[in-house]
Amino acid sequence: MKAAGLMKWASAALAAGVLASGAAYGATTAGKTKKGDELAAKSAVLGTAFPDKPYVLQDDGVYADYMAAVAREHGRKCKTLESFGWDLKVGDQARLTQIVDVTMDAVQKDGYKAEQISAKAAEGTQAVVINAVKAKKQGIIIWAPVGKGVVLLICDAVPAK
Repeated sequence: MKAAGLMKWASAALAAGVLASGAAYGATTAGKTKKGDELAAKSAVLGTAFPDKPYVLQDDGVYADYMAAVAREHGRKCKTLESFGWDLKVGDQARLTQIVDVTMDAVQKDGYKAEQISAKAAEGTQAVVINAVKAKKQGIIIWAPVGKGVVLLICDAVPAK
């Protein structure tokens, strides 16, 4: 799938879960993450600046377990995991599209080749899993709808031993 098509497809796929939900952002993440007031300027893992700054999310291990399962399917493991989130108003497709598109455009402008990959751990969910490769560096990116928001998980995927 071409990168430009990926961005449009990813935001459309995510929209179904985000826009159909009327639950508050915190309600669906209770016990899993905490949204603080800290905004992220960039991903330390990818080195990519966020054009639309997300909240930094704290994980109690749920996101780490999910990302580890996805990485394992591809013979990788995560050395570092980052989790970010954006709040959305119910029905705000334009904002969702903008967040996904500008973020993934920035990843590609930083020299990463981004391609959607399949993952059994993501089947039956509306998560979109992306492999991002630049020279000898590989990251796994997961976009997932959560309540009235969207979560972005990023890990530096190193070979599993």
